[in-house]
Amino acid sequence: MCLGYISKEVERRFGDKRFGWKVFKKDGNNKLHPPLMFVVKNYLPYNKWIHEKDFKPLGPIKPLGSKRAKKYITAYDFKYEVGWHICLTREDARKWKGGNNLVIRKVKFRNPTAFGRQDGLSIVVAKEMLIIKNSKG
Repeated sequence: MCLGYISKEVERRFGDKRFGWKVFKKDGNNKLHPPLMFVVKNYLPYNKWIHEKDFKPLGPIKPLGSKRAKKYITAYDFKYEVGWHICLTREDARKWKGGNNLVIRKVKFRNPTAFGRQDGLSIVVAKEMLIIKNSKG
């Protein structure tokens, strides 16, 4: 998931909010993973603050030929800091999930780096999230 654009309107509407909804894959052992499995090295724990940099499979993302970690995502004509992409409404998470074999969980987030839209959905990009156990989307 990448933002289609940064939105001041989304930030004004949801800027004080500190929870949202995230779509995950669930493995046979009931462990959660982001839908793009290559993004993380392990399953994601419940009820623990998770920093995005600690869950990359090969350490920080580095552009080809660079020794420095990638701090920003460059998309179209804007850039934003990397982080967890979280839907700001349950309805948006349900739209993103579609009919896929995925689950939705409520998450708390902190250290937001960008508010924007992706395919019409309101999204926050945050450095940290906490997956709330027994939450359903």
